[in-house]
Amino acid sequence: MMKRGYMISLRSEVNPSDAHRKNTIISLYKFAIFKNTKTKSFREITREDVLSFLDSFLKAEAVDPLH
Repeated sequence: MMKRGYMISLRSEVNPSDAHRKNTIISLYKFAIFKNTKTKSFREITREDVLSFLDSFLKAEAVDPLH
């Protein structure tokens, strides 16, 4: 489970808008589901895990030829 420390740090260092904080939480939640963090903690997540998550949002060349 994600610790609240990240969100507290984000708020004190950047002072993001409520919408930004909400989007960050939603993104982390989606990433946790994608990687099934029940078997792997956030501390064990690798660069490749993050890249595979981001790649899952890419459209195929045939669907979006102009990117």
